[in-house]
Amino acid sequence: MIENLITALEAAENCDEMKSIVNSFNKNQTACKNWMKEELAKLDLKPKTVFVAGGWFGNAAAVCKEIFDCRVTSVDLNPRTVFIGRLLYDNIRFEEGDCFEEYEKADLFVSTSVEHFDNDKLSELIKNSRGTVFCLQSNNYFEIDEHINCTETLEDFIDSLPLVDIMFAGELEREKYTRFMVIGK
Repeated sequence: MIENLITALEAAENCDEMKSIVNSFNKNQTACKNWMKEELAKLDLKPKTVFVAGGWFGNAAAVCKEIFDCRVTSVDLNPRTVFIGRLLYDNIRFEEGDCFEEYEKADLFVSTSVEHFDNDKLSELIKNSRGTVFCLQSNNYFEIDEHINCTETLEDFIDSLPLVDIMFAGELEREKYTRFMVIGK
């Protein structure tokens, strides 16, 4: 992994992109991915396919690949994050595009960045994907302009999602915000 990370950092086009790669491994990002890993591992899930939406550099997809022996696809709008992700993780399938347009039916749909998503599009996808398990994270960190879908509380987050069977719901306190996670169908 260290060699892949060095290769990815060397491939960065500028300092901002290099900072973004490093930021994807910061303590908050890592804690949220590890929390997802712990909670998913507790469930008796045996997905054949995992779809990671808003996958950034693929760190959430890599966590899924650690616990599930199946095909994992990470989709992101940014072609540079897809390019860097391929350098970091050669066992993940990366696709560039809108996760709502590129979505392929999967057994498990994961996103650790729901605060960046249009909630109407996400709700529509959930309604049209019965049988799929969704593992979704968001937060109450309203201060970032790109965070267009934050909620104040875990209850508000749950209420914003048309899931009918909640398998897990919880909070992870961070210094500047609270991370929410819901797993369900």
